[in-house]
Amino acid sequence: MMVFLSRPLKRIGQARERLSHRVLSLGKRRLRNRYSVLGEAPILDRRTLILYNPKAGSLKAQPTKNGVPSPEESATALHEAAKAVGLNATIEPTPPPEALRQRVLAAQAEGYEVVAAAGGDGTVRPIAQALIGTSLVLGVLPVGTDNNFAHSLGLPFSLPEAMQVLATAPVRRVDVGCIGEEYFLEAAGVGLFAQIISLFGPDGPHLFRFGRDWKLLLPLLLNPPARRLQLVLDGNTYAEEATMVSICNSIYLGARFAVAPDAKLDDGLFDVVMVGALSRWELLRFALALRFGNTLQLPKVTCLRAREVEISRVRYRQRPLPVHADDHIAAHTPVKIKVIPQALCVVAPDSTQSAP
Repeated sequence: MMVFLSRPLKRIGQARERLSHRVLSLGKRRLRNRYSVLGEAPILDRRTLILYNPKAGSLKAQPTKNGVPSPEESATALHEAAKAVGLNATIEPTPPPEALRQRVLAAQAEGYEVVAAAGGDGTVRPIAQALIGTSLVLGVLPVGTDNNFAHSLGLPFSLPEAMQVLATAPVRRVDVGCIGEEYFLEAAGVGLFAQIISLFGPDGPHLFRFGRDWKLLLPLLLNPPARRLQLVLDGNTYAEEATMVSICNSIYLGARFAVAPDAKLDDGLFDVVMVGALSRWELLRFALALRFGNTLQLPKVTCLRAREVEISRVRYRQRPLPVHADDHIAAHTPVKIKVIPQALCVVAPDSTQSAP
């Protein structure tokens, strides 16, 4: 009897072994397809160029011998974090703005797949701008101060965890905003925020210039100016008296203010947040709402969605207003702002799993 059954049992065992081998191969193939850059290479074989800002907040906080990190010490911290997760990375300081596009094109020619920005939003945005139109993927190591874009992507903020995401997360496509030939990741707009940037630049007021800065800032806060604007959203015209209009591609702006709590990076739409004329007390209430992310509950705040937005003064001869794109002034009214859907590839958790 045992001899009779041995051959069928052997065949069953061989069939199970073949089936297990096929299941294992299929699992490996699915894992490789899920976590490869554009489906071409295993995750840890992603050839990555990390461009870092030595002055970024978290890199400055790395322990050093003399307490002031040199670029080499910052690079060592990044190299050790990349080595710990097995990431194939080259680490360089961020080149000057005029040389950034050339370095990105050289990286593409050299066979890199990912260019990662190690720094804050001021480091991420120009690198993202340089990557648009290439085959390269953006990575983000959020070691800066506010890290608005990284927050919207749902990235972790410790360097080891962020490096693990850079090595293992899938590639997402996200939208960018466009003013002329310039791209932005967070928001563009007119009004209060743009006026503050015009006065103080991207870094805002400084404590060591307290007297001079407050002399400029106080009139804006005591008597927040409202402008009569004409907005055209996807062909629909609105006339608004507004303290601020923000055309948001992502949730956060400035010092991690949740201007558009419901904005999504991959829906192909702007969240257009319009803030009406405010008294000084309403402005204070608005500032608190920005911090806690409930601006849309205020009676003088309206949010609409659109793919293309035009902003102009109601009267043609009125003085043009500055228009900011993220942290700098990019244009003046009249201006046309449009969304470019899925324009940027970025290494990040899936949007259904990430949380702001």
